[in-house]
Amino acid sequence: MGAAGAFLAVLLLSGFCSAAERALLSPGESFDYGLYFHKGPLSIPAGEARLSTSATTCRGRSAIALQMEVKASSIIESFYHLRTSFTSVVTPGLQSLGYVKRAEEGNRVYTESATFDYRGENCAVESRRSIRGGKVQTGRTVRKGRVYDLVNVCFFARVRDLDRLSRGAYFPVAVASGVSVRDRRLVYHGVQMGETAEGTRMPCHVLVLLAKDEKKRDVESARFWISRDARRMPVRIDMVLKFGTASVCLKRTR
Repeated sequence: MGAAGAFLAVLLLSGFCSAAERALLSPGESFDYGLYFHKGPLSIPAGEARLSTSATTCRGRSAIALQMEVKASSIIESFYHLRTSFTSVVTPGLQSLGYVKRAEEGNRVYTESATFDYRGENCAVESRRSIRGGKVQTGRTVRKGRVYDLVNVCFFARVRDLDRLSRGAYFPVAVASGVSVRDRRLVYHGVQMGETAEGTRMPCHVLVLLAKDEKKRDVESARFWISRDARRMPVRIDMVLKFGTASVCLKRTR
């Protein structure tokens, strides 16, 4: 999907959190989701997911672990095995320290990991990807500013002061995935009505993560629905896949 409309109010905002924003990132949260696959007009219940935060330490520093776990339902498992866990470790100010992704997708089993080392204004990302029965890939990328991953970029969206944004405002973000770091844009699409897995509707801030395809065109890779209330709950996350779209929709919080 291309960027929606003309960006008449583009805001190149900082990737750093204010004190008020940091208050929304804390350990002890847990969100349970229903997992759905979408293809054209079809929407298929496919399993469940959980997003949680917990206190931890990393290289001697106090940190927060952000964990996303996805598991397919027994019906889906009967013809396609799917189980994924993704743990992202960040400082309370949402500075990436490292992540580990373990995925079982059909017959393919792989692990991805990365560590983030900050020296002055630069971030060095050491990445590793291993496929069971296959080769191991490694990479090293040095970027100016912060680098995020596929889980903590959702929290980047969540801790922003979204009420003061105009539709079309965007944040440039660098996202680590596999053994590379790629430039993305997180574009604000205003307030829309979101819906939980149980059918409850609520106003949500909507942000779209854009990537570039081979022809340098904007394409949507993810869409985040963040509740407009004080909790800024991730109500829904859409992920664009090769065969369609996968969504996780909020069922309950703990």
